[in-house]
Amino acid sequence: VDGEITYSPRGTDGFGYDPIFAVGEKTLAEMTITEKNQVSHRARALEEFRKWYVSLR
Repeated sequence: VDGEITYSPRGTDGFGYDPIFAVGEKTLAEMTITEKNQVSHRARALEEFRKWYVSLR
């Protein structure tokens, strides 16, 4: 995920570095689950796995 470290923590959701890691204008802790999943490497990997798995059928 491309982003920047902020000067001060923002947001209350998430864990770990989420309050100080910003993607665009929001930190990960300020994002909704839907927004976070749009930039998440884990969500992208899971979607690619899902496509692959469905193609096996």
